[in-house]
Amino acid sequence: MKIKDNIFLGIGHFLGYYLILLWGKTLSILKVNVDETLTEQSNYPAIYLLWHRDLLVPAYFFRKRGYNVLIGKHRDAEYISRIALKLGYRTLRGSATRGTTSAQRDIVRSLERKELVVITPDGPKGPPLVIKEGVLSAAFKTGAPLIPVILSYKKFHSFRSWDRFRLAFPFSKVCILLGKPIFMGKQKSNLRSIKPLIEKEIIDLEKTARRYLCSA
Repeated sequence: MKIKDNIFLGIGHFLGYYLILLWGKTLSILKVNVDETLTEQSNYPAIYLLWHRDLLVPAYFFRKRGYNVLIGKHRDAEYISRIALKLGYRTLRGSATRGTTSAQRDIVRSLERKELVVITPDGPKGPPLVIKEGVLSAAFKTGAPLIPVILSYKKFHSFRSWDRFRLAFPFSKVCILLGKPIFMGKQKSNLRSIKPLIEKEIIDLEKTARRYLCSA
């Protein structure tokens, strides 16, 4: 990496970290089933699933907990990785959606150590809101449950990116809802039949989160 790139990388991740903290502190966050799930999860490993478009609020909310986050190896991912480290996460580099990769092995090892892993199952390049089977493979191999992380916003901007990235306006209300753990066992034969059921469960949870936000 060139010296100029290193300078921009250092400045970029420093500014990014403090902007996330300043922005996050302005949000009014409504928690639904969060404290209960975090307490129960402390007894077993789990995979947290959140759509790529919604990663920013959880990045702020779950900071300093030492969770493992899967981050790609593309050029912009280096900025994200350094910000994640500064926010107190451990980083696993690569994609869990491309066969048996080193990233998948790292995920399995983390789960075997009874750690929590956070994954965007439609990343790093989509299609959006579609779970890739590589994510589910780690759950089948370890027996770790999947826990959907659902976001709903009062006021937000949706960018014209592939994932329609959503940025909550400062001082806006946000609902963060954790779904019940989904245990799939270790039988991979029904993987393709389970995937659409999980996606439907996430859609139903998004409707629930919107109802909570509207009544808040």
